[in-house]
Amino acid sequence: MSLRSRRPALAVIGTAAAIALLAGCAASTADEAAPTPTATPTVDAELAALVPEQFAGQTLKVGTGENNPPLYIRSTDGSLGGVAIEIAEGVGEKLGLDVEIIPTEFAATIPGLDSGQFGMIAFGASVTAERLEVVDMVTYFDVAYRLGVLADADEVGDEMDDLCGLTISVVAGSIQEQAVREQAAACDADGLGALTVLGLGDQAEAYLAVQSGQADATANGENSLLVLDDSWKVTGPSFAAAPAALMLKKDSGLGEAVVAAVNAMIEDGTYAAIFDKYGAVGQIAESQLNPAP
Repeated sequence: MSLRSRRPALAVIGTAAAIALLAGCAASTADEAAPTPTATPTVDAELAALVPEQFAGQTLKVGTGENNPPLYIRSTDGSLGGVAIEIAEGVGEKLGLDVEIIPTEFAATIPGLDSGQFGMIAFGASVTAERLEVVDMVTYFDVAYRLGVLADADEVGDEMDDLCGLTISVVAGSIQEQAVREQAAACDADGLGALTVLGLGDQAEAYLAVQSGQADATANGENSLLVLDDSWKVTGPSFAAAPAALMLKKDSGLGEAVVAAVNAMIEDGTYAAIFDKYGAVGQIAESQLNPAP
């Protein structure tokens, strides 16, 4: 069973009214978010037995986004869908856990795990050595990052130095922010022109920064950039390629159950059906718990 949290329609930039302004959340994509997956996972008694005692019979509260298709999408009727959300719900179904979806900003995810606000995080978080020190990570797709610019903007070259001189919007706390800030330091050191980085609350704000002229480009996962409408184009180098993962509190014991559930979804076809439903790329053959970055 899934409980998808809702927010008032006019509350913040990440709401349906604001998302309708964003090419990254075109109406055709959002309207497709509401249907149930093509294949529905079922409870697996052996997998459910892997759930630690402190989680058994509890609602699994999942922190996720709401405005970065195809991973998470708030549709025009207010419902939430997307690859990350349906994977999280499928994990809960396999493990016999109710799932409550709670939209949040990415910067709040790891503190939310530490405080007990969330039991799992379903963003597109790349596996890094730094994150592995503080959370458990269960891989569920492969990701690389590029730039999204408006369709009439100049192309950006294929080298990281081609970012020098630009203003690029990113989600604060994300791997793309780290990569772009590292490149900004290199631009300064080599005298190639300042690279300005705008760290924002979510991807909706990052898209809007480009649309409003505050930024030249936004850095985001290729999965998300590929579903932008024709007012955008994808350009620039591919960088920071890594597995993307669900995040869990470090040493909570839940990681073993979650990785087994994701692999069961891969084996029974539920996983592929979810990716196909949203036109997402980056499917993996096997999920791993805490792989070396």
